[in-house]
Amino acid sequence: PGHGQVEQDEYLSRHVALRMLYLVGGRHELALQVIPEIDPAEQEFWQHLFWGLANYFDTESLPASDERAAEAAAQLTDAVLNLQRLAALEIRFAALCDRIDGYGLYETRSSAEGTPGEAVLLFAELANVASVEEENGYHRASHANLIEILSQGGETDQVLAIELPVTEDRCRRQRRDYFASYAFELPPGLNPGRDVLRLTGAGQRGQRRARYAGGFLRG
Repeated sequence: PGHGQVEQDEYLSRHVALRMLYLVGGRHELALQVIPEIDPAEQEFWQHLFWGLANYFDTESLPASDERAAEAAAQLTDAVLNLQRLAALEIRFAALCDRIDGYGLYETRSSAEGTPGEAVLLFAELANVASVEEENGYHRASHANLIEILSQGGETDQVLAIELPVTEDRCRRQRRDYFASYAFELPPGLNPGRDVLRLTGAGQRGQRRARYAGGFLRG
């Protein structure tokens, strides 16, 4: 594959193109061959991807279209889960809430007004949270977050910064829907007008970061 990124990308592109030709030619066993010398998570992604495509068109072994769809969906889901290990951490949505019950189960604040010292809840949907499979079969994921309130949306005029402890999650299966909730108090000195709440997340080993600036507060 070479040492430079361009060489590695070209190496992978040629292997993927070859396996696509095998797939088109009905030589599925060759399409599922391991691509040598690439990241194991990336290898799993490509194998599950081609396996899913092969299943979708395998009318001989799976004559029923709904069974083919189910088999393909299972493989493509595994492909996505492996690709997430390589993807950048994302905070896709965040909101101040009055109540949080679970993923997608929350009540946003009925008013944007906030008073100093008031306890508030922050809900955040995270994507591409990497997990590590432990010896006991559980999948462990962890991330750390920083909550900031910035006056008037500025980058330097910081009103509040709360560095949250590392959050760990263990699950028997790798999670597909991941969320986090935080409780904190609004600080004194909220300016009249709009103050921006910014949430910054860091994945395991701190190698992946994401930022979400959204929730507006009124002083």
